Amino acid sequence: MKILLYLFFVINLTGCAANQQRTSNFPPDYSSTLLQKLKNGSQSSNRQKAKQPTTNTSTARQKLLSQYSQWKGTPYKYGGLSKRGVDCSGFVQITFKNQFAKFLPRTTRQQANIGKRIPKSQLQAGDLVFFQTSYKVQHVGISLGNSEFLHASTSKGVMISNLDNAYWHNVYRFSVRLQD
Repeated sequence: MKILLYLFFVINLTGCAANQQRTSNFPPDYSSTLLQKLKNGSQSSNRQKAKQPTTNTSTARQKLLSQYSQWKGTPYKYGGLSKRGVDCSGFVQITFKNQFAKFLPRTTRQQANIGKRIPKSQLQAGDLVFFQTSYKVQHVGISLGNSEFLHASTSKGVMISNLDNAYWHNVYRFSVRLQD
């Protein structure tokens, strides 16, 4: 029974290989909570006290939040590269081109092989985070710092999620810092 339940969740959760939008509420939308906190001028909560961001990290976070405000809710579309639909690696590629003038490879697999792998505890805004959402599927997002990441999910499109969420915590694989 546990195996069947596990398979059900694996099949229905977000990832880069699905070709259709899902309507489940799992994992929860973290975006509205973050935006409310930003409007109130408070920092996002974190279980551990966060280090003060460097200027570069703070600038990167602001650029990523700007990209998010322009793309929020854009639906997921496998292979998509526009506001009509975008997949996770396409969104990462577009974000780095638009916000940082960096040209990244197109696929999640290619993006996983650039830069330097870093421990999850050292994540900063602009680092790439990778997940294994099923046997063959990898998912990629961009760290915002403070355990948050920006990504294109199959269930809710472009959104912000939290690495401490049980689902994302369990499928997290590794992080990459891009070289300048």
